[in-house]
Amino acid sequence: MAWILREHSAWLKEHGRQDETGWVCQTTGADISFFESGRSIHDFGIGAGSGEVRPVLHLYCTGCNPDYQPPPYGTPIQESELLEG
Repeated sequence: MAWILREHSAWLKEHGRQDETGWVCQTTGADISFFESGRSIHDFGIGAGSGEVRPVLHLYCTGCNPDYQPPPYGTPIQESELLEG
C-alpha cells in the first residue's frame, strides 16, 4: 500500500482534473505524475522515529514542474502528514 501527502492531495484537487488517460494539469494539460520515495515515520516528538519506512507517492505536474525530485529515501515525515492511497 502506498501513501500520499495530505498537501499533495489538496494540490491535486485544485491543480488537476481527470480525463480518459488519468490526471492532467488544468493549466497546461500536461500529465500529473508521481515519484515513490520511502519516508521514515517520526511521531515521538523528540525527533525519533519508529524505524518504519513507508512508500509515499509525491505528486507533481510534468508541465509546471518538470524537474521535480522527491525527498531522498528515509527523509522523516509525521504520520499526520499522510493519507492512505
